[in-house]
Amino acid sequence: MRIFFLNNYSMTAAAERVENGDYPGHHLWGYNERRPEDTWVIPPSLYDLNIGPRKYAPLVRRVLVRSMGDPRQQLFTLLRARRGDTIYAADQRTALLLGIMKRLRLIQASYLVVVHHAPRFAWEKASLSGASHIFVLSARTLEVLTGALTSPPAPPVTIAPWGPHLGSPLYRRNKKVSVDLDFIAAGKTNRDYANLREAAQIGKLSGIIYDGVGKSEYKDGVPTPTQGPFNYAEVVASMMRARCVVIPLLDLKVMAGLTEVADAIALDLPLIVSRSEAFPYDLEANETGCFIEHGSAEELLHLIRQAAQGAVPSAGRMRSTNNTEAYGDAVHEVLKRFTS
Repeated sequence: MRIFFLNNYSMTAAAERVENGDYPGHHLWGYNERRPEDTWVIPPSLYDLNIGPRKYAPLVRRVLVRSMGDPRQQLFTLLRARRGDTIYAADQRTALLLGIMKRLRLIQASYLVVVHHAPRFAWEKASLSGASHIFVLSARTLEVLTGALTSPPAPPVTIAPWGPHLGSPLYRRNKKVSVDLDFIAAGKTNRDYANLREAAQIGKLSGIIYDGVGKSEYKDGVPTPTQGPFNYAEVVASMMRARCVVIPLLDLKVMAGLTEVADAIALDLPLIVSRSEAFPYDLEANETGCFIEHGSAEELLHLIRQAAQGAVPSAGRMRSTNNTEAYGDAVHEVLKRFTS
């Protein structure tokens, strides 16, 4: 019996980077914690292909995945998965069509899916309602999912406490590194950096913004832009110099920033994140950071200064509950119900 593992980026490339020590294992969503008795199959992905002009490729992929999922991964899986096999999608859009086909009883394999935020489109709801089992990242995510599915009975749900790969060599701190940055922000998906840039300038802050295209390093409020790309190790090394991690979101209904959250947990840094119904962790209840309410430059500057004074709690206390081992255990407990 096999587990077909789908995700919204190239898992083949990610697995190679984890094996080489260039990526922490939480980017593999349980694959790194797989059991010897399980056979995992990684389908070829749309993200492994060069699609048209390079600057348009991300847009083409995004439109395709949002409307129908990853056609390449789904076709590969559809042609091979049989009764007794399990399809495990680490995000809710990559296997959209497979979920709908499962709902219509057109495929016999079990369909397990990780829901990151409440479904927004009718076909997304229809796909999730066909799932054999759903994983959510926290009770907070479960709350926003409740009532969103199209038809009862809703699939059973397990809270899988996703978090960092604490054993990654990337997180080994160099004791010679000094903390000389007021903040760091990294990531390109669903980010709103305009007010953060303004806050850095008016507050004469020191910090770095990695926006997926390049980086802007601020010294006393003055930015020095550098064209990218930058590797993951460099971003993590920059985080070790920072007093807090800032994640300002653009669309508050779409979850983003999980990678940076995991890094902050592993490095025990305060988190400053836009308050969003899609964000899975209650930072205030867990005393692991604080929420951005309005996102103005003045508010961001105030919160960053609060973090510098030690008034914003650090995310490290989530290490014991949210990590790759805990997540892998939760996923395995469900997988063995369908594969045994």
